[in-house]
Amino acid sequence: MDEIVVFLMALPTQATLGYAQMSPSIVEKVNGVQVKSFKHLNQLLDLPAPGGTHRIEVTQQPYTMYMSQKEAAKADRFIQMRAVPVLRRD
Repeated sequence: MDEIVVFLMALPTQATLGYAQMSPSIVEKVNGVQVKSFKHLNQLLDLPAPGGTHRIEVTQQPYTMYMSQKEAAKADRFIQMRAVPVLRRD
């Protein structure tokens, strides 16, 4: 089943410079491939980026976002090291 993936906000990091204040928009494509779900988006972003930079097409201005795969990986590690653990209620 296809899902709509919405970009709501970006944590301010080197990988997301300029995108933190964007309006919510639908994520349509990553590197030319139609996004089918949030899981699919993650799979696409895990693939090697052409030239080291992912091209992400969205429905609102700036319509195309560019994200360095190297900077995104650094930001992910930084966020994970400092993240608040999720408490589960069973």
